[in-house]
Amino acid sequence: MDAKTKTWRDEIKVHPAADLFPMMSESELRELGEDIKRNGLRMPIYMWAPDKNSHNYQLVDGRNRLTAMELVGIRVLGKKGFDDKQVRSAKILWYYGEQLDPWEFVVSANIHRRHLTQEQKRDLVAKLLKATPEKSNRQIAATIGVDHKTVGAVREEREARGEIPHVVTITDTKGRQQPVVRKVRLLVSTETIAVKRMQQPQNDPVSPPPLQLSGGPIDPVACCVMRHREFVFDLVRAVPAETWTRLVSALQGDIADIGEVLEQQRKEQGSEADGDGR
Repeated sequence: MDAKTKTWRDEIKVHPAADLFPMMSESELRELGEDIKRNGLRMPIYMWAPDKNSHNYQLVDGRNRLTAMELVGIRVLGKKGFDDKQVRSAKILWYYGEQLDPWEFVVSANIHRRHLTQEQKRDLVAKLLKATPEKSNRQIAATIGVDHKTVGAVREEREARGEIPHVVTITDTKGRQQPVVRKVRLLVSTETIAVKRMQQPQNDPVSPPPLQLSGGPIDPVACCVMRHREFVFDLVRAVPAETWTRLVSALQGDIADIGEVLEQQRKEQGSEADGDGR
């Protein structure tokens, strides 16, 4: 084909979802093109637009077929879009809005045509998460045919690397908006480091005494405080900033309630001890 000759890509926009899977090699495309010459285009070309009033249709499925046809000399485009004479054996299917989810459709259409390794499936999971982070792990897992725990692991890994945005709500498999529940990782040191002032040198009463670091085993109370602090800060990172004030208020209320319960238990234990002493 002449390098200056217009191709279907010059006239038809491709939806990003279509590029989730790589194109066939040139030899495979030629083989496909020759088959279409002999038997016609048997699979439809899928086009999609955001809404009914939009004329900005994009190709969702059919890149390889259209390229293969042009590669073997079959004219794909005419003066009014697709050449009906050359594409007469196929249907051009037009969808808009919620009639078709381009991302789910592309994966569903291609996942059965290609044999993907586990690593390739993980890569596909990452691409879908990057394109549609608002979808739940189970929704993406059902689309690709992997375990939702695999999707969760890929999401956590790519979020940590900054490749996927953190989202507050996700869409579940039934289309409902659900808050994101994140695992909280607690990191607690086995020792606490205290900063202490060394004793004041007798020959220099003006200068402040230097600092020294001392380490020692952590006591149970300090351990609980550290765990609670780690939990709160990880929790704050997982919820929107506008909810922080309400979160702190709720935590303070819980702590007050816990304090009352502990005080009541202390009194009860004290009463039992007094009774044993008598």
